[in-house]
Amino acid sequence: MAINLNAFNVTGTVFEFGLMPSATAPFTANQDGAYFRVKDNKLYAVCGDGVGETEAELTAITLTQDKYIHVRIELSATSAKFYVDDMVTQEETITTNLPDNDLTIKVHAKSVANVDTILKTDGVSLTILRKR
Repeated sequence: MAINLNAFNVTGTVFEFGLMPSATAPFTANQDGAYFRVKDNKLYAVCGDGVGETEAELTAITLTQDKYIHVRIELSATSAKFYVDDMVTQEETITTNLPDNDLTIKVHAKSVANVDTILKTDGVSLTILRKR
């Protein structure tokens, strides 16, 4: 997925994008899913199982206004691997609070203080990998 964020550096503005159940309300605590979160000018990898949540800050990534970042999540029964821009090197691997529901691609933006919030997506795809 290619993501372009605007106003991500405004305190209280939150973006979430990645794999989440279709029926889940945006920004629900401990929601099922494997996704990226942007808040307080930082990028996080997040996994939730509906009860608990693991959030890992991706400190090597610097967000830039109006510049696309390219992200990928590889989710298996034992881990979620998060990639940003360089699709070869993992930025983070999470092995706790892995989701166990059916997931779809979702993109959310929450704005505060009447700040114009723009989240653009381009090149979204979903692939199911199967062992042969």
